[in-house]
Amino acid sequence: MPNSILFILETPLNQKSIKANLIQTLQMCKAYRDNNYDVTLLMPTTHSNEKSEEVINNIMPDAKGVKYIFSEFNSKFKFSQSLDRFTSLKKSISFTYDYYYTRSYFISQYIMRKGGQLIYESHNAYFTKHKFFNKLMTSHMKKLMKKDNFKLFVTISDSLKNYWVDQTLNSSQIVALHDGAEPISDNIVVPEHLTSFFEEIGDRKIVLYAGSLYADRKVDRVIELARRSPEAYFVVVGGNPKEVEGLKAQAKGVENVKFLGKIEHKYISYMLTKADILLAIWSYDVPTMNYCSPLKVFEYMSAGKLIVAEGYLPILEVLKDQENALIAQPEDIDHLSSAIQSAIDNPQLMEIGVNNPALLEKKYTWDVRVKEIIKTLAA
Repeated sequence: MPNSILFILETPLNQKSIKANLIQTLQMCKAYRDNNYDVTLLMPTTHSNEKSEEVINNIMPDAKGVKYIFSEFNSKFKFSQSLDRFTSLKKSISFTYDYYYTRSYFISQYIMRKGGQLIYESHNAYFTKHKFFNKLMTSHMKKLMKKDNFKLFVTISDSLKNYWVDQTLNSSQIVALHDGAEPISDNIVVPEHLTSFFEEIGDRKIVLYAGSLYADRKVDRVIELARRSPEAYFVVVGGNPKEVEGLKAQAKGVENVKFLGKIEHKYISYMLTKADILLAIWSYDVPTMNYCSPLKVFEYMSAGKLIVAEGYLPILEVLKDQENALIAQPEDIDHLSSAIQSAIDNPQLMEIGVNNPALLEKKYTWDVRVKEIIKTLAA
């Protein structure tokens, strides 16, 4: 009989805003399924069960075999949303699984009290932004990690692991595993409007950014990059309508930049393969920038194209300048522009990313990540 695992995702499913942590969790569920686990995902939703499953299947059609439990979530007050989510999820948790996997501090406490075998995954260098309560929660986590049913503390970067070790959490129970991506499939049927879009660009070098347009990403810099490299064509994928319209207004008069808005996740890999340069930018305003493991980096690697990335500490754990990417100084528009222009002017630099798909398959697929967790638990 296969082992069973319950993934508990605290973020409510919302069709209008698909978060990266949902994609990451679905990928982990798939990878556990492929390693012969009986996998169930529990999450709050603002939709009906039927609609919720439809949304998930549209994001990730190949997640079949994963079972879903949707807990109804309709919080009326912002201040009580966290408590309402916890209450809703708690009602749906049964203690019949071999393992419980969550990023929620409060859910993890509940699982531990009930005797479930817990795998906790950390994406941040805090449990709460309130310093006093974070200190208490960190102290409590240290105590929980001493119990037999606390199995593993997973971090998404070495930088984040080092932070938690500095907070005196037990290093022998912490494993650093970056996020990942899957090799690009040839079986995706791409809509004609996307294929024709790239055909119309012609022979110009395509510089593409795919990801969030939150203010702390400072994606408006793409407009200035387009001004500085007029021979290239810059494409930005992602964002809600308000964010896209705001950037379009800023880009008025710049003819070599296009903001496409949100594209279904299943088509992103196709778009990455049509680019010549993949742009990975953030800023120090991103709260987790010193500890994160952006999905973007690994999805870019799967395409085998040149990545031009800003060299934040956790990014440098994966990308090396002149080896598998061109690295620019963070928040330095001149350095970033120079890296892009160098690649445009020197065709040999475009080959730097050609071995990234092989590196991805060796170290950074979701299957590799899950196998490492299973191996660590068995040790």
